[in-house]
Amino acid sequence: MSKKVMSKKGGKRSGDGDLEAALEVRGFGGEDEAESALRALLKGGDKETREIAQYELALLLHSLGRHKEGDELASALGFRYRLNDAIFEGKGGAACEGVDGMVRALDGAVPEPLLHQLQKVFAAESDFWDEHGYPTDSFFSYNQPLSPTIFPSSQAPAKKRKTEAGKEGETSSKASSHGEGAPAGGALMEQLGQVLLPLAEEFLKGKAGVESMEWWAHKRSGRGAGHQLHFDLDEVAVAEEGTYPHPLVSCVLYLQGCGGPTLVTDVRVGDEGTGGVAAKAKAFLCPPATGRLLLFSGDLMHGVCPCAAFDPAVPRTTLMIGLWPAGL
Repeated sequence: MSKKVMSKKGGKRSGDGDLEAALEVRGFGGEDEAESALRALLKGGDKETREIAQYELALLLHSLGRHKEGDELASALGFRYRLNDAIFEGKGGAACEGVDGMVRALDGAVPEPLLHQLQKVFAAESDFWDEHGYPTDSFFSYNQPLSPTIFPSSQAPAKKRKTEAGKEGETSSKASSHGEGAPAGGALMEQLGQVLLPLAEEFLKGKAGVESMEWWAHKRSGRGAGHQLHFDLDEVAVAEEGTYPHPLVSCVLYLQGCGGPTLVTDVRVGDEGTGGVAAKAKAFLCPPATGRLLLFSGDLMHGVCPCAAFDPAVPRTTLMIGLWPAGL
């Protein structure tokens, strides 16, 4: 199992401390105080800090149902499209289990003994987070081969991973501790991979076989614990080769049933243009539930919606997995 570590972000900007403080207050329920702090940042600091504060203020206002004010701020930044009011307000449409070959949510799919081991590995007090310096300034993930007869673990090719600057990071052989009684990371993830493969069959029809799984984890707390809409891509290949490799299947395993829902859209990598596609896009909301597994086609745009209700004592802990074909 190989680890890829990405390059660090740039230095701190003027006003970063005030911005971080405002977002922390917002994250744990201090909407009025956060609004005042963000509005103050619009009047000072460098241009980038002001724009970030304006964007975050727009999100805050949308989450409070003040959509007209949020739209005015976002439009001034050049945004033309956004999620609809119902998503910001945590309201979904008709319930369904998914759409064949596109998206599906399953409860109880991961055996309880395996789920409990994973919960122990990624528990809030686990060494994993401290050993990786989480939250990090850089993105990292692990690549777990699922075809040892083709690629022995000691010779498994490391997948190029994405960076903030589009540069490939350095490889590290560091392994994290996984708690007493739990298998080493490679063995545990191999078990998970063997569970996922049969469940992913509906997404793999007519596609190349899966050869490895990329995995990474997140632990987020508070109202603002969302994640930008994005595609799962090998961004090094995007920057250096002009290609857009993506997993065959993307998966989210919810280790704690709290926090904002995952939003999966029907916008795909390679869709031409953005305006018309964005205006007509449909989406699926998957609320977290302990042990729930979300699978979706690896070329779909997705993210995490900010959470309206939360328990500050329980972080939103998720394990993300990408199932990749050979050579990527």
